[in-house]
Amino acid sequence: GAQRIFGYTADEVIGKPVTVLIPEDHLDEEPTILARLRAGQRIEHYETVRRRKDGTLLDISLTVSPIKGPHGDIIGASKIARDITEQRQARRALDEASERLKLALAASRLGDWSWEPKTDIVTMSKTAAKIFNIPPGPHLTWAQLRELLHEEDREPARLAVQKALAEHIDYD
Repeated sequence: GAQRIFGYTADEVIGKPVTVLIPEDHLDEEPTILARLRAGQRIEHYETVRRRKDGTLLDISLTVSPIKGPHGDIIGASKIARDITEQRQARRALDEASERLKLALAASRLGDWSWEPKTDIVTMSKTAAKIFNIPPGPHLTWAQLRELLHEEDREPARLAVQKALAEHIDYD
């Protein structure tokens, strides 16, 4: 797994300091990790950046645990690294899309709302609430919101929600 993630064979890295994997701008992390290990602490899901053999950077999640000897003294460390590059890229793309949507809604002066089917609660944005002349927040049911829609929009809205529920779209 380490060879697949970092590109080094065991022979290339055994006996070398772990700093061969750490980019220069992250070298200050290792002393902190070591200090916590010396204190007997386990480090879980520490997200950072590491460098592959070919020089490319990847986002990883580290879990580091102290290894204790027969007398309870710390004699080493166990590190588990998980490549989270794809998850981070997906998160950045989602954050960027969310920001673009927010800007588009603000520029167009359109409001939005969300509906939680399990509780039947609709939460309105400030702009949507202003359009409907009601206070923003989670205080309406879907049926109450439908009554606020223009008469011609009520049936298409009902059908869209019905279709989404039939397709088991998860709104969480």
